[in-house]
Amino acid sequence: ATGFAATKACSQLQQAVPRTFFCVDLMPLVSFGIIILVYRATEFLRHKAIMRDGQEDEFEELWRERTAETEDEVIALAVSFSIAQTLRFGISGHLPDVLGEDPEGFNHSNWSCALLLLVGLVPGLADFVRVLSIRTAKTFVRIVSGEGEEEAVRSNNWWEGISSMSFAWCFLFASEWWIGSHLQLEGSMKAVLGALA
Repeated sequence: ATGFAATKACSQLQQAVPRTFFCVDLMPLVSFGIIILVYRATEFLRHKAIMRDGQEDEFEELWRERTAETEDEVIALAVSFSIAQTLRFGISGHLPDVLGEDPEGFNHSNWSCALLLLVGLVPGLADFVRVLSIRTAKTFVRIVSGEGEEEAVRSNNWWEGISSMSFAWCFLFASEWWIGSHLQLEGSMKAVLGALA
């Protein structure tokens, strides 16, 4: 629920700016910054609560770890949705509503559908290259120095989540665009076919 609330809040922020590519394109970065500030504030409050007795016990450590996992998923979901909305705006010239819905009867060409899918592949491929380079570098360091792998940096989780979810949103919306433009389906049948795609 927190992820979708953050997604909706970021999307409402994106709806509030002028409909220029620069302003709409800036919103994923602004959303990322706002969410990071909220994370830092809640992390500070959690640390204060945990250290009241001067030490962190196993349950407090578990609380901190689970909270970090949830925060990583929230930031990935919210920022990737804003990125997908930005890409859709850039391709179609129309910014969908807060929930990502296009107006009824708004159709897209095959070219627009394919372009959204291809543009969505870019963050996925960039993350694939990033993961390969990190693994190669870690293997090299381990071989040369004999040291084990270090704990993954949290920002890597953010970029991995944002890039993979951006691709997923683009794939979903490209499928919905194609279905809406080529098949004369209404309501629930259109939603079911979109979910299956």
